[in-house]
Amino acid sequence: FYAYLLIAGELDTYEILAGSPYYTRAASLAILGRNDPYVGQGWINRLRLAERLATNQDLRRAKAYFYQAFYVMAEEKPDMAELRKALSQFYKSIQAVVKREGQERHTSIFLSGHAEEIAELLALAGMWPELAEMMVLNPDCERIYQSYLEGEGEGEKKQ
Repeated sequence: FYAYLLIAGELDTYEILAGSPYYTRAASLAILGRNDPYVGQGWINRLRLAERLATNQDLRRAKAYFYQAFYVMAEEKPDMAELRKALSQFYKSIQAVVKREGQERHTSIFLSGHAEEIAELLALAGMWPELAEMMVLNPDCERIYQSYLEGEGEGEKKQ
């Protein structure tokens, strides 16, 4: 079950919603476990988890766009227009999640775990309004975003 969730989450970082078949398999296993009296407890919670992760498609899209931005930066000569495009899609997806779900746990974990990279990429792309808005979208890491806005982060300084 958890292996399917792990694979699904990883595939979502390579391509938009690529992990869907694995979320479905995880949910199917949870249904089987729930219906089998010999397997044990907790399968309803596992089913809910698989469904919650699978249906949070805006977060899943955001992850794909975030890693796409990393791939752009890994190129010998990064295409800044492509970087801005990927980050813009990432930002819109995160906005949609927060608008719909508020400070949802899985989104908060992702944003907090990648706050430094998000701030650095947005600063390198010169996306200052989006960087400022990240303080609202991810208030747990406000200090990180603020440091990049003030030119104290590792990224390119604001002009």
